[in-house]
Amino acid sequence: MLWDKVKSNPMRIVLHARARLDLAYDSLDGLSVGDGLGAQFFMVGRSLSDLVAGEPPRGPWDWTDDTEMACNLVTELRDHGEIDQDRLAALFADRCEPYRGYGAGAFTILRKFRQGTPWRQAAGSAFDGQGSCGNGAAMRIAPLGAYFAGDPDAVTVQAIRASEVTHQHPEAQDTVPFTLWVAAHHLDDYRTAITTCIRAGGDIDTTAAIVGGIVTRPPRTWLAGREPLPEWVTR
Repeated sequence: MLWDKVKSNPMRIVLHARARLDLAYDSLDGLSVGDGLGAQFFMVGRSLSDLVAGEPPRGPWDWTDDTEMACNLVTELRDHGEIDQDRLAALFADRCEPYRGYGAGAFTILRKFRQGTPWRQAAGSAFDGQGSCGNGAAMRIAPLGAYFAGDPDAVTVQAIRASEVTHQHPEAQDTVPFTLWVAAHHLDDYRTAITTCIRAGGDIDTTAAIVGGIVTRPPRTWLAGREPLPEWVTR
């Protein structure tokens, strides 16, 4: 499959626009399933042992702000093929559904966008002018990495553009190293990768979203358990 070739030898794969978009949507599926399933385990009565035994909670698994922002990112790539920061900031603000679990800092930034504050000023004001660290940007970025697979320079430029709209601190010291470790150890086993995130605890929806977007290809039964994605993100 195409994604197997990209992961095994990304520097030698030349991807056309349609193939790149397909990879981005595959990544979005993996991200959103991880997000929705991970979020289930913030609820009382969810059984990790049942999940390990192959019996996840009954769907639909409602996704969170992780998926909503990733969907915005994918539509920007679908419609324009690159990131325009002003346009992306407007999408984030216009499509923000507060009940999706946005953190207080992110919601404040998006509210400022809607009030007309330039995104660079709004995002830069977080944490006494340091800007927010990058976990919130990392949770949504995997589809962009898939879209620009095989072009590390483009990945770097576009990822910075997509991230600094809301997260301007250059570091993400905790979540990102953990998720990359999980993905690297379970690159061909989506179930085990996501289960490892849930077993570890913490910000489960975000870690599972990041890992799921990298590993991709969730089981069909898991994909069916995820809440449907918004109509505006369809291919």
